[in-house]
Amino acid sequence: MKSKLSWIIGAIVAFIVFAIAYMPASHVLGRVTLPKNVTISDVSGTLFNGKAQTVVVNGLPINNVKWQLNALHLLIGQINLDVKAGNIRDKNDIAFEGPISTGVFNQNTVSTTDFTLYLPVDRVIAQVRLPLPVNAGGRFKVKLDEMTFGPTCQSLSGTGDWLNATVA
Repeated sequence: MKSKLSWIIGAIVAFIVFAIAYMPASHVLGRVTLPKNVTISDVSGTLFNGKAQTVVVNGLPINNVKWQLNALHLLIGQINLDVKAGNIRDKNDIAFEGPISTGVFNQNTVSTTDFTLYLPVDRVIAQVRLPLPVNAGGRFKVKLDEMTFGPTCQSLSGTGDWLNATVA
């Protein structure tokens, strides 16, 4: 009798583990309330290893967003994602790559290390009010060695470059 009960409990635990591990990301993201300035389309893969064709944040499209969620960090109450988006070689594409960490129950603090971000200058300039009209080109490359951001910036260390800079 004890042996049958152990097998039944083991089967139920295995079912729950596999159901969570292979849960489609589209079902989870369809039930999450996103901020008004964020839209996600064409989600595929699982919750732990997925892809979104396009993510639009404040009108800026980010293509081919891929993520891997580390399951072991969930056990200690942290969400640890390795994200990669865009094409680093395409000068008109927003691209980034690196780890992002936050809490499971408190997402107010976000941190990262060794994060690289490429932004087209013309898209960034379009979001900023300037006293004179500026026509600028190239790409911003931001390399974050360390960043912790809560309601305010707690720590920030990194470098920035303006690649192939043009200004008219």
